[in-house]
Amino acid sequence: MNAKLKRFITDLVILAILTVIDRVTKIWAQNTLKDAGPIPIIEGIVEFHYLPNGNTGAAFGMLSGHRVLFLVIAIVVVAVILYMLYNMPADRKYKIVEILLTFIAAGGAGNM
Repeated sequence: MNAKLKRFITDLVILAILTVIDRVTKIWAQNTLKDAGPIPIIEGIVEFHYLPNGNTGAAFGMLSGHRVLFLVIAIVVVAVILYMLYNMPADRKYKIVEILLTFIAAGGAGNM
């Protein structure tokens, strides 16, 4: 197996693990926050709230009510990131970009 494919498979495994963590934390939040009031993280600034219908859009409810459009955009973004990860040079200076793209793709996959 060549180094490029091995690196890409490693990226896919990390992406899958991060996507599972994303889903588990969403299930935890749903189960924990459903019967509780808001949980403050930074008093007066950031709180976790339970949304009975969930966040049906992207960040801060963007594209709410446009589920098909949101899914199409998310699929395209994740596909482009996967293409970029596969074709990324093996040079060490691109490692942080590779890590960040993997995290972004995992977030997109978790939200789909």
